[in-house]
Amino acid sequence: MRSTTKLKLILLRYTVTLDINDEEQMILMLTDKVHGGHQTFSGQTYSVLVGKAYSWMMRELKSEEKRML
Repeated sequence: MRSTTKLKLILLRYTVTLDINDEEQMILMLTDKVHGGHQTFSGQTYSVLVGKAYSWMMRELKSEEKRML
């Protein structure tokens, strides 16, 4: 799946903040639009960050689904 498709799915649920630190490492922060929780990821490239965020989001959705059953 392409990074743009993953990002679109992420943006349906989270607000995304993208930044870079002094060591030129990119930082992506997700803020839940409903609950307000935060999750932060760091990496060297945009595609790695989006991949990490997407994987984390899918794990969160699965755990929420299990809690509802």
